[in-house]
Amino acid sequence: MQDRLKRIGARLPTYLTYIRERPRWLLVLLLGRILLIRSLERWFSRDKFTNSDISPSDVVVAEHPDRLVKDIDETGVAKGLRLRSDIVSHILQFAVSTPCTSRIPPIVDFLPSEVDARNRLRERDIPAAYYFDRISRCDEIVKLSDDPLLRSIAGKFIGSNTHHIRTRLWWNFPSSRVTDADLHASAQEKYHFDLNDFRTIKFFFYLTDVDGGSGPHGYIKGSHKRRALKHQLSVMVGHSTEELEQYYGEDLFETVVGPAGTGFAEDPFIFHCGRKCRDMARLILEIEYGPYTMSKSYRYGVIG
Repeated sequence: MQDRLKRIGARLPTYLTYIRERPRWLLVLLLGRILLIRSLERWFSRDKFTNSDISPSDVVVAEHPDRLVKDIDETGVAKGLRLRSDIVSHILQFAVSTPCTSRIPPIVDFLPSEVDARNRLRERDIPAAYYFDRISRCDEIVKLSDDPLLRSIAGKFIGSNTHHIRTRLWWNFPSSRVTDADLHASAQEKYHFDLNDFRTIKFFFYLTDVDGGSGPHGYIKGSHKRRALKHQLSVMVGHSTEELEQYYGEDLFETVVGPAGTGFAEDPFIFHCGRKCRDMARLILEIEYGPYTMSKSYRYGVIG
């Protein structure tokens, strides 16, 4: 109970900011976790969905574009996206030459190559660091946020009123001197679901090679459609791995690995997390769409 109260207290300033900037989000916060409400919202919005074709992209390749929306709907995740190698190189070059920011106090800006030196001066390691609105300086990221392939997939999943609501770029670093709170803050090893709206979709792209030791994205297959009643009524969006394994079974836990450029789409209402980096750092790009614009603070992950 004490741990839950601490987690609620840590999130409360973020939630209050979201509500102040976008009052409608309070409705999502209160009702968005309930499967019946989500189904009813989708049914009443059914006239917004179209059967338009998936638009081609110059920079993103989809192996099976006709199956993407079906896979997201059925399993929660659609694999088979790939970012063009020169775009990966440009974004990676931007990332290694631009300061990123740790969220864990003491909050510092540093180049990714300096993380080990920074850790030697701290009591706890830095498990993750973010670029926030600095990504607006990277033309490739700005263009990807309105990519025709991604937007058309989002439109088929969300409906005709589709808006780009957030783009984030961040590193996960190997770390040993961390607390549970640090891992919660960086979404590592802590399965959770997102409540950004009743219908949202996220696209992820690995910008470094990712294997089992470099923080692969993990998710519980089908958990966006099957949810224990206590998880729907709980104020918490995160639950322990042991508790989730008991309900879903270990066979539904999957991870996404692949070389730099690997991409996938996800319904963020699915239980998901980044696995802990053990060997190599991971750089990942996230682009999110929803039926309404989000608050200003949410756009680049400044908070939340």
